[in-house]
Amino acid sequence: MKKELLEFEEKNNKYKFVGSKVGYTPSKKFSKVKHLEKMLSLDNAFDLNDVKIFKNKNYLNFDIQKEITLNAEPKIDGISASLIYKNKSLIQGLSRGDGDFGEDITENLLTIKEIPKIIDNQDLPVYFEVRGEVYIGKKDFQKIKDNFANPRNAAAGSLRQKDSNNTAKIPLKFFAYGTTQVNQKNFTNQSEFLNYLNQCGFKTNELSKTINNIEELE
Repeated sequence: MKKELLEFEEKNNKYKFVGSKVGYTPSKKFSKVKHLEKMLSLDNAFDLNDVKIFKNKNYLNFDIQKEITLNAEPKIDGISASLIYKNKSLIQGLSRGDGDFGEDITENLLTIKEIPKIIDNQDLPVYFEVRGEVYIGKKDFQKIKDNFANPRNAAAGSLRQKDSNNTAKIPLKFFAYGTTQVNQKNFTNQSEFLNYLNQCGFKTNELSKTINNIEELE
């Protein structure tokens, strides 16, 4: 159903459904900050055919001639956030915003236990950016569902609270999945990068899996 709605929206731009918009114009309540690199939204793959299309397109774009391993994980529907560290300390946290500019929601992100405030890793670059998803687990959402339409709306509203004490009352969680070139640190593959994030104290999606071919997803 969701895939059909997205396809309908793409063909009929004047129609938008509740919850369909991923990005948003940064609010005047928070400082607007330009992302170090454009923060794009992640596409969904709803079935194996979508994965095959993704694979074939990238093989063509990057002129890949041989089979390569892929990293697959379920997409959790939360709110994207960027964490910027300098000399191992978290100095700024941004929302995705419109992709070019995000809101400075550092104080609200600091209330999330899964986000390391200081990274204890001697191998860490001076500047280190981590991108991930802020979300609310299903069990936690049951405790507050009377106040919110769905978990994603609850996470979004909590991160945009002007008073971080209100954000702290919501059981927000965070898992990391990405980075940017600002790190100046290279990784062989996504799996190696996720392992590095774990060593730095970040939680990653436990269902993340390295696969040799698409058939392993069946």
